[in-house]
Amino acid sequence: MKPSIGSITLAIVFIIGLDLWLRGCSCVGTAVTFESPVKVVGVVTDKDTSRPVAGARVADNVYGGNDGRPCRESWTDNAGRYVLTTWREEHNIMVSAPDYMPQLQTLKTVNSKTIQTEPQIVMNIAIRKK
Repeated sequence: MKPSIGSITLAIVFIIGLDLWLRGCSCVGTAVTFESPVKVVGVVTDKDTSRPVAGARVADNVYGGNDGRPCRESWTDNAGRYVLTTWREEHNIMVSAPDYMPQLQTLKTVNSKTIQTEPQIVMNIAIRKK
């Protein structure tokens, strides 16, 4: 029996994601607690087609182990949705996916709501193919 295109695609996304995860964060051996995290939620889409991008990595760009803080990351589902629990301060969020250029977006005040008080912030991010 031949494997289906869907199962092959899922396996490729898993392997690429595992590789990015292993290379992308220096989260080894550091247990850190932080007060009052903020949830960043949103959808990652293709900038040209507006279609959701499944398997995209959404991560703290500056916290790859800096200041004793482990990298926080999340992956998009089939609808391009993600939930990233991160630090309550302004910093960059990086989105990357196979065949797409990485995109940086700053987590900051949104619609007069501060990241210091909101339990959840919506950040929809569009990325462009290479």
